[in-house]
Amino acid sequence: QLQLIWFQRCPFPLTGFTPLMPVVSRRLVSILLAAPVLGYERLADCVPGGIVGSLKQTEGKVGFYTKALQRLMPETLGGLSLLASGPLEQCNAAATAINVNGVELAEVGEMFPEMNSVDMSEAFDIADSDSAYLYVFDSKDYVSYTHLADCVPGGIVRTMAKTQGKIYLYVAALKMIMPGVFGNYTYIGKGDVSACLTAMNAINTASPHAYEDLKKGGYHMTEIGLMESLEEAEANETYLYVLQNLDDDSSKSKHLYD
Repeated sequence: QLQLIWFQRCPFPLTGFTPLMPVVSRRLVSILLAAPVLGYERLADCVPGGIVGSLKQTEGKVGFYTKALQRLMPETLGGLSLLASGPLEQCNAAATAINVNGVELAEVGEMFPEMNSVDMSEAFDIADSDSAYLYVFDSKDYVSYTHLADCVPGGIVRTMAKTQGKIYLYVAALKMIMPGVFGNYTYIGKGDVSACLTAMNAINTASPHAYEDLKKGGYHMTEIGLMESLEEAEANETYLYVLQNLDDDSSKSKHLYD
């Protein structure tokens, strides 16, 4: 099983990195350009050992090359999630799979069996020119969509026969429509159409603090308590349902170095 290691410090001053630009793979450059749009959670690069070993600023040491990459792209590359070594072909394949969200970190060892973890002691070794090194970072551009919201006119909620027109029971209808997406509800509120749509868009675009603001009474929405939610919906109200996003990865505890 691949071990995940974290290098927080490099004892060498990392300055003058313009000569490093050619070592950043075209694969990573293309992913970096698309990451803010596609929302990739992690970014990976495969670097031949000869390049890692020849970097004077880091004395050619495997682990310290992490800081070289982070210094090159400080606004994009976050903490190191994974460092592994192996044949160049498998290293490139693993980097590509990670960059398109095609593999979980825990599955890298199984899908690419020739890739081996670099433990803490090996991180201080000079890079092997016969190997390639896989560096995987958290992406600073990644946005976590923990909640999903939907605005539903009261007339629709009220006339849903299978839920008897009850506000709370409409949650079951939403989960039935999208069973692999909508999880448990975390908020039900009511307000006019404009306010509801504004709150819904804020939640669905992962606007910072949107959910917290909503729970505090923001967006001119009124949260509905348990007893009121068991009543029939009012036709002149618009109801906001906020549910957990089952597709969100933040609940899977894949970040080991938060």
